Amino acid sequence: MKALDILLLVILIWGAYSGFKKGFIAEVFSLGAFLLATIGSVKLLNQLTSLFKKWYGSLGDFTPYIVFVLIFITIVILVTLIGKLFRNLVNMTILGGLDKLMGAILGIFKWAFFVSTFLWLANLLHVNLVHSYLVDTFFFPLIKSLAPRFLGWLADWIPVLQGWIEGIQLIDYKRVLV
Repeated sequence: MKALDILLLVILIWGAYSGFKKGFIAEVFSLGAFLLATIGSVKLLNQLTSLFKKWYGSLGDFTPYIVFVLIFITIVILVTLIGKLFRNLVNMTILGGLDKLMGAILGIFKWAFFVSTFLWLANLLHVNLVHSYLVDTFFFPLIKSLAPRFLGWLADWIPVLQGWIEGIQLIDYKRVLV
């Protein structure tokens, strides 16, 4: 096993552990919170920046960044609180153990997706990874194409998402790392 495989395995084990500890429902809501906060911040940025400037005045070039962070944090907190409510309800039932097992599986997927997204963005920014580290690895080929393929599959099922992906100019979402 190569060093890159060991690093990726440690990340996946961490994902399984944190997912097991949190449970499936909390993992779904944390992932949903991140996605909703990102989409919501982008969609609401212009309107709320104007409102922020009207109420508090302009903070120069930093105003949109401050508003983006405020929207993002607000959405994450609200979705996380709703998730904790659902998790507490499930933990009171017999499904608590299943929630933890499914959380471990989702935790592995979530961290693999984050690593894949990072690798995808590095590729789009033309950051070259050292080829000798990539040769004969087991996990790298499995993880590298996860995010582009998953988003491509998701966009095929949800046409609105395809328009949104193209709208924020994520280049070609079906492009897979070479």
